[in-house]
Amino acid sequence: MKKLAVILSVSVLLAVSSAWGQVRLQNKLELGTAVSVQSRHEEGYNSTWWNIPVRVGYFFTNWLEVEPELILSKTDYYDDYPNKWSYLLNLNIAAHFRIAERAFPFFLAGAGVGNGVPIWGVVYGDSGYHARVLNFGTGIKYFPVSFVAIRAEYRFSRFKMTYPVYPDTREKVSGRMDQIFVGVSILF
Repeated sequence: MKKLAVILSVSVLLAVSSAWGQVRLQNKLELGTAVSVQSRHEEGYNSTWWNIPVRVGYFFTNWLEVEPELILSKTDYYDDYPNKWSYLLNLNIAAHFRIAERAFPFFLAGAGVGNGVPIWGVVYGDSGYHARVLNFGTGIKYFPVSFVAIRAEYRFSRFKMTYPVYPDTREKVSGRMDQIFVGVSILF
């Protein structure tokens, strides 16, 4: 009887660990987020930046994911410009490749719109700002367990933004950004 109990226990343990070990992406929903804070203090200038990126992805196949991403930032520049919220909404397509049981490198491309662009990890903008962004990137997702991923990503973004200078004048700015993201995602 003891042998049977040990054999059944080991069998159940192996089955559970095997199920936890298999990473299946198809028809899975991915949710990821992070919070970052930056504070800058110089003579006559103090600012605080909060950044909250939220990603929700859906895997149509084991390798193809559609990944909407909302980046919210709350900025507090000067006493006369407090508590401004800015956002950037991206829609990225990511192609994943399995190189090991738990490691999935990926490439992504996408576009976004918002009232600001990310500068130093936060979205800089205001209600009168209009921004467009193109994204290209690469990264890797590592799954320590089958439903949790640690994600590292490099992203190149090209942006164009207009903002009001005077009541009837708008300034235009364009540029590029190199960004590195590190985060955690959960699969459902």
